[in-house]
Amino acid sequence: MAKNYYHQSKETGNFETAETLRIKQQACLMTDDSLRATREMLRLITTSQDAGAATLAELHRQGDAFDRTEGAFDEIHVGLQNTENDLIKMERVEKHSCCGLCFKNFCICCSRKKETHPDIWLKKKKNPSPIIDQRIPKSTIGNNGDFITRITNDSREDEMEANMRGVAEAVGSIKNLVIDMGTTISKHNSQLDVINKKAESNQILLKSDQKKINYLNY
Repeated sequence: MAKNYYHQSKETGNFETAETLRIKQQACLMTDDSLRATREMLRLITTSQDAGAATLAELHRQGDAFDRTEGAFDEIHVGLQNTENDLIKMERVEKHSCCGLCFKNFCICCSRKKETHPDIWLKKKKNPSPIIDQRIPKSTIGNNGDFITRITNDSREDEMEANMRGVAEAVGSIKNLVIDMGTTISKHNSQLDVINKKAESNQILLKSDQKKINYLNY
């Protein structure tokens, strides 16, 4: 029968068997490994969170650029409309000598209607559909009780608990970032559709004005 050798614990002063001491040493090593793992988890999730925040900030800058582009198209449209109105007035001045196709005070070229334009230029916007907020309230992020089961009950486990709580908070923040990015991208896609339609409308109006100019120069 194997003999049990007793050792006095430096922490408690109690005598412990070699087997008990071996188990405690293994638990200590496992605690160290777990601590390193939680530190690495926190580092990686924090890096991901920073990347997500940077991406969302870039999307907001992109949205500002889209706003400026759409505003420029609006200004171009106003200028083209003013040009169109001036050209129509000039056509009316030349009513009796414009094309030689005037019959009984009716002029074919002067009776043409102004170019119709899409509703995209109307300032009045339809009420957008209500957006369901799927973001996680900050008050609930990481509020899930203890994350680890304490064994050694020392400062290492305190740090592990803090690390896991930080990971949980970062995961919640990343989910909110993803939701915000999805909402922002959907908004950008809709705005790009409007910008494309405005560009097409301006192109049509420009061609119409160019035809009027060519006609008056003829």
